[in-house]
Amino acid sequence: MKPSSSPLCCTPSSMNGWASREISRHTVCSYRDTWKMFLQFTASRGRRGITQLSLADLQPSEVLAFLDYLEKDRKVSIGTRNCRLAAIHSFFAFVAHREPLAIAQCAEIAHIPVKKTSRPAMCYMDAEEIAAVLREPDRSSLEGQRDHALLAFLYNTGARIQEALDVCPRAIRFESPAQVELFGKGRKSRICPLWPETVALIKALLRRLPRSDDEPIFVNRYGQPLGAAGVRFKLKQYVQAAARHMPSLATKRITPHTWRHSVGVQLVAAGVDVTVIRNWLGHARLDTTNHYARANLETKRKALEQVDPSTKPGRPRDGDRIRNCSPGLRRCEKHPSIMTRSRGPPARRFRGAGHLLRITASFSLGEVAQVDWGLCRDRHSPHNAESRIMPSQRLAEGQRPLRCRLLVVSGRGGSA
Repeated sequence: MKPSSSPLCCTPSSMNGWASREISRHTVCSYRDTWKMFLQFTASRGRRGITQLSLADLQPSEVLAFLDYLEKDRKVSIGTRNCRLAAIHSFFAFVAHREPLAIAQCAEIAHIPVKKTSRPAMCYMDAEEIAAVLREPDRSSLEGQRDHALLAFLYNTGARIQEALDVCPRAIRFESPAQVELFGKGRKSRICPLWPETVALIKALLRRLPRSDDEPIFVNRYGQPLGAAGVRFKLKQYVQAAARHMPSLATKRITPHTWRHSVGVQLVAAGVDVTVIRNWLGHARLDTTNHYARANLETKRKALEQVDPSTKPGRPRDGDRIRNCSPGLRRCEKHPSIMTRSRGPPARRFRGAGHLLRITASFSLGEVAQVDWGLCRDRHSPHNAESRIMPSQRLAEGQRPLRCRLLVVSGRGGSA
């Protein structure tokens, strides 16, 4: 069966599904942007207008080409690529219920897998870094006072950036005990306590820039609600300025969500129960909260200190190093890990003659160095000492051996 070749269109009955399911505005925008890009990409490849496209033109090969275009040309992340694919999967699942002739086409597209990617370590700031960033806004100006109050609010509550930007005066209880009601992801609301210092900052901002009970507290210079992009832009400037005094900030990618991570990690370090942290941050699953426990390096150090001391490895002893096989041997000045023969009579005589004394030292990265001495018959002293190190096995300065052994590898008249 062939899929329908009629032009793509949206019927009023299909559009009613959005209202009946009460889809989030952000979900609708993500779905819209995906299909806007996908249809423009397919039309440009077929050299036709978007209005001339039909369902038959949206083949699995076009979907794969579109995903490849997103990664290589638009340089999107794997997460964004998978998000675009999810919107396409959702559409063709809907088509499969409405157009039986297109089931084969929809099944092929539904089997296009999402791409897996490595998850980087969680980025967060410690208390000193947070304090350094909070000192950067110029609180004498209205814009700096707003930014300082917003960053302090994010640090106090661990709110998502859009949750903080949507806060109105009526959502805050300014009397003791102070608290704020946050409404955010998943249409869920939660209550977070506020420090008196945070309440004082917000009160000072409202005195300077009064807002009605149902208007957002944080606005731009035009009186419009502040956007997440504007917060990211200002935060980047403050982090760059703070990095001059706190160099560790230069190696981190700080975003508004990093403040949320920092709050979670510090709550874990303070010993707060993970269920309390989950309710504080508004996580739907406890597994999400456990990420902060795995990211906190200080908690790992404290756990390591509680290990039974008897099971810890001991410190290196003198016997773990290369010992002088004879008082007549000394360390090479160029490579201290290699022993050479010093002047003077040996402490131990070797029976026989023609022995070849070999010291083999094994180093890191599989490097092996050998030093051979031949022992003459009468004087029992080494001669023609030669360091046999291959060019690809040259030793770095200060490199220490992992093990060393002394062998008599040849001889005519007995062993040493």
